Amino acid sequence: MVSLTSLHHEALEEIFHQLNQYHTLALAPLHSKFYYVAKPKLYRNIYVYIPWTLNDALESNEQNSTFHFPKNLNNCKSTKYSIISTDTFERYLMRMDSSQEINRLELYGHNMTMIDCIFRHFTKIKYFELVTVLIPREQREPGYLLHIQEYIDVYGYGTHYISPNLFSRFPEHELTASKSIQVGEWFCCNEIDKLHSSKSLKELTIITSSGHCRMRCRFNMQLRVLNFYDSYESMSLNFPLRDYFDTGSLCELSLKGDIDLDAMFTFTDMEKEFPKLGQLCLRFAGQKERCLAPKPTAISALHYQMFAFDIFIHF
Repeated sequence: MVSLTSLHHEALEEIFHQLNQYHTLALAPLHSKFYYVAKPKLYRNIYVYIPWTLNDALESNEQNSTFHFPKNLNNCKSTKYSIISTDTFERYLMRMDSSQEINRLELYGHNMTMIDCIFRHFTKIKYFELVTVLIPREQREPGYLLHIQEYIDVYGYGTHYISPNLFSRFPEHELTASKSIQVGEWFCCNEIDKLHSSKSLKELTIITSSGHCRMRCRFNMQLRVLNFYDSYESMSLNFPLRDYFDTGSLCELSLKGDIDLDAMFTFTDMEKEFPKLGQLCLRFAGQKERCLAPKPTAISALHYQMFAFDIFIHF
């Protein structure tokens, strides 16, 4: 009788490659063969994020509760990466196996103390990416990002450092070859032809801090993942998505800001408008009255028409 434990190591590696972090951790202690396959997978790619304070439009958050990604999150990111919050990462860092090889470690937000601890503990990190810098530009020291590069050159043991883009400066080869890119609103409105020149772009993240997202042109790319993030939680999202993007190709959609659901979605035939969408994340931020307005109608319509999809909604 064939069972998982009877499979060769290579076959188990292929199976575990398709599993998310939650199921990998669940299977690891069940058998020594699972453990030796799961361990390098969990260390191969690591994404460390900062949990954010919940802003509930209905109840005050006196206990300063924070949002953490659900442990059973199942998407492209969670099958390739171990997703860890900064508080958990700091608590367990010294207990992690320093001899494991890490192909890619992505840090969303940081401090130099954490970076120093990471490179003093791990000696085999191939790629280290600083996803974003949360320190306001006016508070940064001159050459701040260059100092991080110099530090990693000295202590990184050959680690390749990927610095966060400044949203408007991209080498030509990066635009044409990258599968995922993060840009500012200005770049989208004024340099859209450069984005269209990309032959492999599948994931687009748009960051805005202007307080209003002004869409002017239609994006012709067939994106799998589209993210809109507001730096100051005041962005007004009030344009129909299907007028500016090919929604028929989207698999994941994430919106954060002052979202007007009635303007962004038609609610007539959502499965026809988003035939491939498997995950929708909405994080409402902005004026409380605007957060409250769509709840009885628009959100109910989303749940009704998109019942087959994973929907995460936060206020």
